[in-house]
Amino acid sequence: MSSELRLVNEEGLDFGEAGGQCIAVPREHFWHDGLNERHPHLFEDPARVSREIALQVTRGLHFLHKNGICHGDFRPSSILLRLTGFDELTEDELIKQLGEPNKEPLRAISGESPEPSGPEYLVEGLSLDRLDARFISDQVSINDFGESYDMHSPPKDLGITAPFRSPLLLFDNTIGVGCDLWALACTIFDVRIRSPLFQNFMDDDDEVIMQMGPMLGKLPEPWWSSWEARGRWYEEDGMPLLNPDTGKPYMMIDTLEGLLSGRSPSGDDLEGKKNEAGGFIVPIKEGKVLGNLLRGILKYDPKERLTVEAVLEHSWFKR
Repeated sequence: MSSELRLVNEEGLDFGEAGGQCIAVPREHFWHDGLNERHPHLFEDPARVSREIALQVTRGLHFLHKNGICHGDFRPSSILLRLTGFDELTEDELIKQLGEPNKEPLRAISGESPEPSGPEYLVEGLSLDRLDARFISDQVSINDFGESYDMHSPPKDLGITAPFRSPLLLFDNTIGVGCDLWALACTIFDVRIRSPLFQNFMDDDDEVIMQMGPMLGKLPEPWWSSWEARGRWYEEDGMPLLNPDTGKPYMMIDTLEGLLSGRSPSGDDLEGKKNEAGGFIVPIKEGKVLGNLLRGILKYDPKERLTVEAVLEHSWFKR
C-alpha cells in the first residue's frame, strides 16, 4: 500500500483536528502507470498572504507530528492552494477560464487502433497561468506523502532533494522529526521570499553544504573533517577560499540576513530583490523577526531546534 493510502487509513487520525484541514490525501484510488507528474505553483506575493500560507503549512506539519507521522518530503512542491468557485460555472464559462481542451489522437507504433487497452485520444494538462485570481484561495493543501513514515519507524533513506536535506541527513543519514523541521524552515523562507534558501541546480549535496557556512557558521565536528569537498571552497580554518585572480571567494557567501533583505555581501544584485513598492524583499523590522524564527529552526544540533509548537507561537506569525 502506498504511503498516501496508509496515511488516510491510519486509525484514529482525525482530519477535523486543528491543522488536519491543511492535509490533502486521496480518499479513493486506482492504479495507473505513468511517466511524469507536475505540481503547479501559484503563490501570491503580499507579505500577509505568504505568512498565512506559512502558518497553515506549519499547522499541517504539527498535525502530522502530533499523530506520529513525518512527511519526509516537505517542500514547496508539496504545497498546493485550493481552487474555489468552479461549482457555479457553466461548461462554457469554465472553458473561457481554462481554455479549450487540447486533444491529440493516440496512435500506436504499429498503426493499429489503441483500443481497447488505450484511450482514443490524450488531453494536454491544464495550465492555470491564465486563471482569474478570484478562483485561487489562500487555503493550503499539503500533499505528496510518498515519502511519509511513522516517526518511530523511519526508513533507511529519504528521497527529498538536496536543498531541503538537513545536515544530519546529509552526513549521517539520520532520519526523523528533525528532517521535517529543517525542511519547514527552508519552505517558510521559500514561501516568503519566493526563492530557495539553498540554491542548487544539480541536486548536489556538496553545493548545499557549501552554503551553510556563511549562513549558519562552520560545520561542527566530525562533519567538518569528514566533508571531503570542503577544500573546493574553504580554508581548513573555515574561512572562504579566495580566487587569486579575482580576490573573491569561490563560493556564495550570502548570509541569511542578506538573503532576507535582498542584499548580497559581494555587492551582487539578487534577482527580484525589489518589491513593487521599491523596498527590499522583506522590510528590515520583519527581516529581524523572520531571521530569528529561521535561525531557531536551522540549528546543526536537532536538539536545539524549535519544535513545531514553538514555531507556531513565534511572533512572526502574529505580525
